[in-house]
Amino acid sequence: MYSKQKFAFSFLTLLCFTTCCWTCMFVWNNSGNPSKQSILGFSYPFKYIEPPSNHLTQSYINHLKKEDLSPKEYILSLFDNYDIVVLEECSHRQQEEWDLIYSIVTDSLFVSGVGTIFTEYGNAFDQNDIDSLINRVYATESELEMAIPQATHIMTYSYFNFLKRINLFNAMLPDSKKLKVFACDMLKGKYFLTHNQVSDNSMENRDSLMAQPILEWYQKTKRKCLVVTNYRHSFAYRNPHDETTKDLHLLDNQAQYIFDLYPDKFANVLYFGGSPMISPLQFANGQWGVAFKKTHYAPKGFSLQNSPFGEDGFDMFRLTKQQQNNVKYKDMFTGIVFQTPENTYLHEPDFPENCIENAIQKEYNKLIQKGIIVNGERVYSLFSQSVNDKSFTLSEILKTHQNSTSLYEECAAYLLFSWWHYLDVIITLLLECLTIMLGVFFAIYKLCSNLIYAI
Repeated sequence: MYSKQKFAFSFLTLLCFTTCCWTCMFVWNNSGNPSKQSILGFSYPFKYIEPPSNHLTQSYINHLKKEDLSPKEYILSLFDNYDIVVLEECSHRQQEEWDLIYSIVTDSLFVSGVGTIFTEYGNAFDQNDIDSLINRVYATESELEMAIPQATHIMTYSYFNFLKRINLFNAMLPDSKKLKVFACDMLKGKYFLTHNQVSDNSMENRDSLMAQPILEWYQKTKRKCLVVTNYRHSFAYRNPHDETTKDLHLLDNQAQYIFDLYPDKFANVLYFGGSPMISPLQFANGQWGVAFKKTHYAPKGFSLQNSPFGEDGFDMFRLTKQQQNNVKYKDMFTGIVFQTPENTYLHEPDFPENCIENAIQKEYNKLIQKGIIVNGERVYSLFSQSVNDKSFTLSEILKTHQNSTSLYEECAAYLLFSWWHYLDVIITLLLECLTIMLGVFFAIYKLCSNLIYAI
């Protein structure tokens, strides 16, 4: 017969074990990635749903309260000390950032003192067409919209709308003040790449090639410019000889090549915002997001030097904890700007009807006339998932283009809701269920034993 002492000892042992697991989980969450959901002062384990909000964020909040420059004011102020300012584009389809970019480049200070914008978008080989586009006066808005994707490769509505607005803005300026927009990408062809025009080697060297138009222009003019480029292309590590990063793809970036040649003339700015390439676990375990929330999401722009933001380990890239201890945000970016919380982002509008399709059709017909495309063969497509795809019909190209938005959304969902982010929660719940099941089992066992004994 199972004695009362053995039953009590077994149950208390299991209860203590489970309590210990819960306590360790609480402490681990509270110190490593705290959450505003708490029990008895400890953060609740669902840390990937709610960001931290305890005392660990106070230093960030205090710093934000001291900063008084807006994103636009901060970026414009950088041109007082630097010639080349690189702004990270956090997401190709983030319309709010392109609204910020437009407000910067149309400011009188930029028009008179800078006047030049380089973008990752578009092909450098189409520069003559881009120059013509942004300086020509079109009879109607519809005519302008149809001309934009025929000038160069258009990947997103944000860039499409930016070129449209630059054209309309330039129409109001004298020739001496008109803004200049240069494309950086080095892929030949607007919407198709013929296999005898691009090689695997040129794709591997893409970042150095994208830096080339900027470096050549600056060497000739010694003038100021704004560079807009996405994610890692904007990285520029201030200590490239660091042994801990020599085997990473951390230094092969467009901005790095510029910084290496002109370190005293260069600044780069992180746009703190949402992107499907950035996990919610990043940016100091979510503490940055809470700090901006606690300061009412006030738009800010400031230097990463002498700030708690700059002292955090660089977690925008695949670095180990040891490497993050050596690579800080202040080592990678000059400053940071924040404009709007992620949950208020506007959805990217659709292109005007048949706008992109007409441009693709014209480019396709042109390549057929040149004998480059024969029965849909001998062509690469910029809309394909792989540069090695060689066989495309026009209908397949258009279909891939139309599906690009849904693929983008699937990528974001995959990063945000991967099951292993919640592994600690799953383990804890399993242990709790096991405790309850065994407790019920012992209680039923004891009850039955007493009944048998009574009988």
